[in-house]
Order: sequence, then structure tokens, then C-alpha cells
Amino acid sequence: GYRKMIEAIDGWMEDSDEGNIDRLGHRRWCLNPAMQKTGFGRAGEFAAMFTFDQNRKKYPDYEMICYPSRGYMPIEYFGAKHAWSVTLNPKKYKAPAKGYEPKIYVADDKGLKTGEPLPLNYKNVDKIPFGVANCIIFRPEKLALKAGARFVVELEGIQPAVAKKAVTLRY
Repeated sequence: GYRKMIEAIDGWMEDSDEGNIDRLGHRRWCLNPAMQKTGFGRAGEFAAMFTFDQNRKKYPDYEMICYPSRGYMPIEYFGAKHAWSVTLNPKKYKAPAKGYEPKIYVADDKGLKTGEPLPLNYKNVDKIPFGVANCIIFRPEKLALKAGARFVVELEGIQPAVAKKAVTLRY
């Protein structure tokens, strides 16, 4: 149990423990673009979030939902042991096969990748729709995470839902 609601939300977003890392279901429900309304509650050490709402009629035409997010991400909301995730829009992309290997690079001040990809200590593809299906889950083995750090994520060989030619997605 969490003593404070904000700790519960941070825990659901981290979701990287052994019992959850294979699907990141809590995180994916929190980041579901079809959710229009939510509710939070806490009693003693128990916290809950209503996430099963699917009532948003129009939501952004997104490519992918990334965590950590694209662009700037406050370091207070992400840790070196957090799993990274990219949930592909199933209307635009097919989920890659199990064993898929995303790549994370350290980036320079201009946002350009440097060196070899970071070794990963975890990777999985989950196709179950916790909010949205098609989630690529990965975690670097050792991450030097500090304020101002920059990274490039590359997803090579992603198959569009309609087109036959695979693409590389990058952020």
C-alpha cells in the first residue's frame, strides 16, 4: 500500500517490478488515450484509480505512446530501473514478434545518437490491450540517468498495419 495518492500514481507509472514488467498494465491503463474520465480514491494504505473509461470519442491521431515521454521528461518521474515502453497505435502498426529488440542510444547535445546501443536487461512485446495493445517493453542494463541526459530510441522493422514495407520509428 501507498501512504499518499501521488506515491500510488508514481508506482503505477513505474510498474517495473517482476510481477508487472512483462505487460506494464497499470501504466498502460493510466496512459490510455480513449480514457476521458478517471477517478481516484484512497482508504488507509489502499489506493485505486478508475481507468476503464473508453468514452473519449475523438482523441489525437497518435503514432505511439512513449514512456519516458518524447522530448523533455522530468527526472523526478523516471528512474534508472524503470522499464521503457512504446505502445504502437494498432490502427497504424502491427506489434512486432516476441524477442523484438528495440535500441536505446545515448544522445549528444543536438539529440543525435552516439556510440552503440545500450545493452538491455529486459525486453518483451505484449499484445494484450491494457488500454491499448501492441506494447514494446524494454529496460537498459545500466542507465546513467541524470538531469540533462538525452537518449534516442530506435524501433527498426516496424510493420505498418496496411503498407508492406517496414519502417523505423525514432524518438
